[in-house]
Order: sequence, then structure tokens, then C-alpha cells
Amino acid sequence: MGRGMKLLHFSTSEIKHYIKDRIPSRLLTRIQAYHKELRIIKGSYHMNLNHGEVLSPLVMLIRISSVTGHLVDRKWILFYPDNPIPASVMHKLCLLKGYGMTNDPGKKHIMSFKWRTETYYEVDDTLTQIRQNETVLNIGSLDISKSFVTKKFEEVFGYPLAIDPLTFQGKCLCKSETNALHDGFIVECPIEKKQEGYVYQKLINNEYDDEWLLDIRTPVFLGEIPFVYHNYRHRSNRFKRGRLETEIVETNEVLTIDELEKIKKFCKCIHMDYGELDVLRDRFDGKIYIVDANNTPAGPPKSLPDIHKKKALVRISQAFEKYFLRNTSLHTSSTQKMISS
Repeated sequence: MGRGMKLLHFSTSEIKHYIKDRIPSRLLTRIQAYHKELRIIKGSYHMNLNHGEVLSPLVMLIRISSVTGHLVDRKWILFYPDNPIPASVMHKLCLLKGYGMTNDPGKKHIMSFKWRTETYYEVDDTLTQIRQNETVLNIGSLDISKSFVTKKFEEVFGYPLAIDPLTFQGKCLCKSETNALHDGFIVECPIEKKQEGYVYQKLINNEYDDEWLLDIRTPVFLGEIPFVYHNYRHRSNRFKRGRLETEIVETNEVLTIDELEKIKKFCKCIHMDYGELDVLRDRFDGKIYIVDANNTPAGPPKSLPDIHKKKALVRISQAFEKYFLRNTSLHTSSTQKMISS
């Protein structure tokens, strides 16, 4: 009784560590593996059954049967060196379709991704060995810094995004090289000295109306765009995370044929087989500007209603299977050839 009362003085975290320290390491590893597997199974059923849809008993039974079948006869996708985090689109896609996720190159798998949520990446010996036997998607996507994205954008589109803040007259955007920081701020140019680790870009006028700004988010699969997100961002958080309203829009309603061809070429230039791009259309000149690229994107956007998140995931999974799983030419993809040369 006394020992039990003593434990009440510890926090939940301390009790967990107390128990964990007393479990044999091999048993603990097995428990953790089972726990992870249970989360994946639960996530797969949740993704297919609980997304704002009203399902009849028959449809629900069919869904349950389908998910169970995929989990029993699971096909695995290799993500190296890291597995996708739960917030990522790819993690949710795998749950939806019942694919297993592994970062063990020795496990039998149907396809491979280079997967690391970093701005820069260097291919290691393991990844080099993997690509000798199979296509590794995004293996060439080693730099998604703002300066690299800006440079390749200008090469493909033929007009500038970067500015020289030492000589430019007027307002510009300054933001970190590092991906996903959302730390942009407006600078009045010219300035005396550049800030190290930051880029300086044209200030795009992407106003939708007096209150909202419009960002275009494009999922890409080998340069193909199945649909786009219109993200309406409130002026109060123009360059920050914050209040958004989102809708799914058909690609041809937003981008011209010429713009789509250039986006495809841009993706090849940065060696990104899969990812998402942030695109802005300037109200003054009518041109689009690719301002960011992400090869391990999170989503779908939280601002979408659940039922529309599910619709987005279904369409993404269809594009995934069309351009990756059923693409017989993928084993000699342009990206793979460029990296091998």
C-alpha cells in the first residue's frame, strides 16, 4: 500500500520511464513494434470510414472488407532514410490504400522513395546501393532551398523572381533559405548589407480582394498536376502560418497549357518526382511565380472540411497509382538517368 501511494507522487511520464527501464530491451522493442502496428491498422480503418461521409451499412461493410484485405496482403513502400511523419500526405495516402511503410531496405517492397524532411540532403552509401537495382523516386531532389528554387524557376520561366536588395528601389520580400519556416517579412530597398541565410525576392501582389490573398498549392507527380488547392490567406498572416480557407480547384481552371509545360520542366530541373509547389499569380503582370517546393509535403490542408480532405486524398492516390505504380517506364525515368550520369 505504501509503495502504491508513493507512485502517486510521480508524473505519468516518470511512471512510464520507471516501467520502461525495467522491461528487457528485446521485449520492449516487440511491444513498441506491436503498438506501432496497431496505430497503423487503426489509422487505415479511420481513414476509410470516418471522414465526414454518410455511409450505408452495405458500403461500410464493403469498405471494411477492402481495408482488411489490403492489411492482410499488405504491399510495402520503402522510404529511406525516414518514414513519412503522420502529418504528411504520403503517410495518409498509405493509410488510405493500405500500403505498409518501411525504412528497412531489406524488406520486400514495391517501390522506393528518398525521404528526408530537410532543405539539403546528400545521398549516402545505402541509397546509392538501392538505386543500382531499382528506381528511387526523388533521389535527385537534394536541394529545395529558396535560392535554388528561385534560380531554376528563372531558368525555366525566363523572368526573374530574385532581386538585388543592394540596388533595387522599393519593397521586396526577405525570407529564410530553410524550407517551411514561414518567416518572410517585407524590406524597403536598397539596404546596406544582405542578411546571411536569407533570400530577397520580388514582392508578388497575390491579392484576391481587400481582405484575402490567394496562394496556389499544386501537388505534382512527375510534373503532372491532378488538381490545385486555392488557399485564401488572411492579410494579417500574409507570410505566416495562420488563418486559411481552402478549396479544391481543377488544374485547367487555374493554369494555362504553357504554364503547365513549364511547371513540368521546372520539376525535372530540380529533380523532384513527387512533391508540392507554392505558386503565386501576380495581379500586376498576370504571371505565375513558383516561390517554394516541398518534396515531403504535409496535408491535405487543415482548413479543408474532412469530407474534402478525403476527396483530395482519393485523387492524390489515383495520381500516385497512375504515375508511379502503373508507370512501366519509371525504371528508366529521366530523373534516374540524370542522377546516374
